[in-house]
Amino acid sequence: MHANIWTGNKEQPKAEALAIAGDTILAIGSSSEILKLKGSKTEIIDLQGKFVSPGFIDSHVHLLMGVNSLLSVQLREVNSKQAFISKIAAFLKLSMQVLRL
Repeated sequence: MHANIWTGNKEQPKAEALAIAGDTILAIGSSSEILKLKGSKTEIIDLQGKFVSPGFIDSHVHLLMGVNSLLSVQLREVNSKQAFISKIAAFLKLSMQVLRL
């Protein structure tokens, strides 16, 4: 209620209120539109014009380990001699293309 919500939607870039059930956003719109969805157990939080934006998720990458995995052939899933040879050959081909050898 009475929020300044950035939606990220070009068709509706801003909104005033949203309805949530558990971890699901049910609706987003004006305060009056969302109030129409009010039930007997509805909790209303008046944000008094505060800004709301979608959450951001930190992928938490360990940079050196991530780079190392890109620079080496991954053989953990290999279960045969032919698969081993194919994986090494594909990695060598890609490495040569990247290095332009």
